[in-house]
Amino acid sequence: MAIRFCLSFLRVLQAAAAQSGMWRVDNIHMGDRNLWWPALTSIGRRVTDGVLITNLKEEIINKVKDHDSILEERNGLSEKIKGLEVEIETLRKQRSELDEELRTKTENIVQMRDKINETSAETVALTEQINNLQHELDSLQVKKSETEAELIERSKRNQICLISSLMSKEHW
Repeated sequence: MAIRFCLSFLRVLQAAAAQSGMWRVDNIHMGDRNLWWPALTSIGRRVTDGVLITNLKEEIINKVKDHDSILEERNGLSEKIKGLEVEIETLRKQRSELDEELRTKTENIVQMRDKINETSAETVALTEQINNLQHELDSLQVKKSETEAELIERSKRNQICLISSLMSKEHW
């Protein structure tokens, strides 16, 4: 599109130059300097103008090429931006998923902590109950030992009494 515009612009410049006589070759007579010097000067100006037009054409073509390369670079950067936007959206989705996973794991950890605390409290209560039962068992074992000792002592006394009684009956 830009090249077409530049080519049209050059055609307009060429038409304007042709109308002003820049591209016309005059008959130059060598005899009279007053006649050929202005013509030669005019030709020099025309050549200079032609070089200028050629330079302008080259400059316009270079600018069109620069413009086209800038457009290509712009399009490439636009594509990169679109790619980065897609990547950003993908990363946002991943972040949301990871945030949800983190929330779930945090809830699980809180529940596990609650269970651990509950279990710890139960363990403390059971340990206290076990200690109480152990103390009660120890007390009962002491009583048992005392009772057994007392029973043994009674049994011995009873045996002694029985033996005494038997012996005393025999003496009679």
